[in-house]
Amino acid sequence: MDALISQVRIALRRTYIASSTIEKVSRGIRNQWIEKITICGEDTSGLIWCQLALRIDWARHQLHMTAGRTTITYDERWTDGTSIELDEALSLYDRYIRSKGSALTSRVYVYYISGITPTQRADIQRALGFVTAQPRKWAGEQSGTTMMIPELDEITVDFGMVI
Repeated sequence: MDALISQVRIALRRTYIASSTIEKVSRGIRNQWIEKITICGEDTSGLIWCQLALRIDWARHQLHMTAGRTTITYDERWTDGTSIELDEALSLYDRYIRSKGSALTSRVYVYYISGITPTQRADIQRALGFVTAQPRKWAGEQSGTTMMIPELDEITVDFGMVI
């Protein structure tokens, strides 16, 4: 769980998300309330130009825990505790944001676990201090890639951008 949360915290921190939001997202993950986190590079109209998403497969995570896989081993390819896949996606995100000058702002959105009731959703939002966001639209045609972190295969990293 700590390794999983660490990757999410690194992604949020490196995309300039406020520390108070990072703490709320971390709490939501620790309680297994959140299954997807998206960090969007948005313009002033709220259009998405690029997006980094981390998806957590809680069923796979539970299988690992049941099988006794409570630690992970990573090698020197991980930089400062960051998986290669996440590091590359963060580099792409950063380069894209910088290429647009100061036109884009990073915003984070969370998606709760499937199958919760509206009452449960409201309780989770209240506990985390989050509100329901309006649907976002892309600024144009997008392209992207999906990567799995082999050492933490319950996390998938997606990166997409307007081409």
